[in-house]
Amino acid sequence: MATKTNEFITKLEDCESTGWADLSARAKQLYKDKCRELIETGELRRIYLPTLISWAHHYARGLKLAKEVEAEGDTFTIFNRNGDEVICANPKVKMMNDAFKMADKLLLGFGSTVEKARRLGKQEPKKKTALEEFKERHGKR
Repeated sequence: MATKTNEFITKLEDCESTGWADLSARAKQLYKDKCRELIETGELRRIYLPTLISWAHHYARGLKLAKEVEAEGDTFTIFNRNGDEVICANPKVKMMNDAFKMADKLLLGFGSTVEKARRLGKQEPKKKTALEEFKERHGKR
């Protein structure tokens, strides 16, 4: 039986997709966690899997680079031909930021931000307490 790309996925075992085997161990765990989260909310479709694999790859890469930057520092010092000290930016900072930006862009399609989730109707509006409603009706005193 052929699977439809737009079908909902209800079991984590059905989440393996092209590119899965190439993910690092950390990326595989991030991918599984995000799939589990989307299954629980009833939002995971087969067509989303390649995007989630790409997201997991970029996010895991950003986390790895963040750890390296933390150990190495944001900058390093070199000496030019004249013997002058020059402070240079660690190129891994840009690589890390680029990886996180790409991961964020990919995840935006799933309503991952509060603003996006509200627009998609995934988040229930916060209910006001009786005290808050009373203060609104009668004004703060």
